[in-house]
Amino acid sequence: MVKKIEVFDSEGSFRETFEQAKSAVRGLGLSVDVEYVTDFIKVLKAGGSPLPIIAIDGKVVSSGKNLSSDEIKEIILWT
Repeated sequence: MVKKIEVFDSEGSFRETFEQAKSAVRGLGLSVDVEYVTDFIKVLKAGGSPLPIIAIDGKVVSSGKNLSSDEIKEIILWT
């Protein structure tokens, strides 16, 4: 079961991806922490680029794509 989703971004350019992740969690009826991470060091530790990076429970599941809520739901269900 998914416990935490992180959306990594360095300059706030991908806030929409964060909103889509929150929407996906709501749509699936899950109680999961969704965190928007802009700390540069944490972004680098997650892989750095291409942004945005989405990680589920510490594992990068998407990088460099602005995913829709439905695409994120699919990733959550397969994780």
